Amino acid sequence: MIFYLAMALALTAGTRRHRAAAAGAVLLSLLVGISRVMLGVHWPSDVIGGWAFGMLWVLLTLRLAGRLIRE
Repeated sequence: MIFYLAMALALTAGTRRHRAAAAGAVLLSLLVGISRVMLGVHWPSDVIGGWAFGMLWVLLTLRLAGRLIRE
């Protein structure tokens, strides 16, 4: 989640495709997580925790970066 979402947001900053790239990154992360559960490699709770942590990390980083850029 962290890698895909951060790359999507960084590569499309300031363009019209910003939201579409973010949605695609989240969708890709969800598909990867679901595949990990289906393959029996991770427990569902591990995957959900990874998604939550990844989303939290990206959102906190974006908020911090936004503050630093404004100042």
